[in-house]
Amino acid sequence: MDIYYGDFFALTAQQLADCTALYDRAALIALPPEMRERYVAHLTQLLPRRCQGLLVILDYGQEQMDGPPFAVPDSEVHQLFTAAWQFETVESGDVLGGNWKFLQRGLQRLDERVYRLGKN
Repeated sequence: MDIYYGDFFALTAQQLADCTALYDRAALIALPPEMRERYVAHLTQLLPRRCQGLLVILDYGQEQMDGPPFAVPDSEVHQLFTAAWQFETVESGDVLGGNWKFLQRGLQRLDERVYRLGKN
C-alpha cells in the first residue's frame, strides 16, 4: 500500500500506473461544488482501467450547514462518474443519530452512501 501526502492535483498517471484500488472517504465531500468536476476528471485521468474502489459521501440539506464536509447528492455522483466509471450503491442510511456534532450544527438529516466504483 502506498499513501501519498500532498497536492492531489500534482499527482501523475505514471505515479499511479500500478494502482488497483482507491478509497475516498473524505476527499469528494471536502471539495466545494465548483471543484468536484475537476477532482473526478483528474482521478479518472490518473487511475488505470479496471481500478476499483469505494466512495463514501454525505448528503444533507446544504442550506442547513456550511461545509466542509459538503453535501453530495446521489444525482451529482451519477453526473460526475457516469462517463468513465461503473458504480453501484452498496450501503445507504441516515447516520445523523450517531453524529452529535452534526446535530449540534442544526442538521435534520445526514445520509451516508457508499458506492463501489470500477473504472471503465
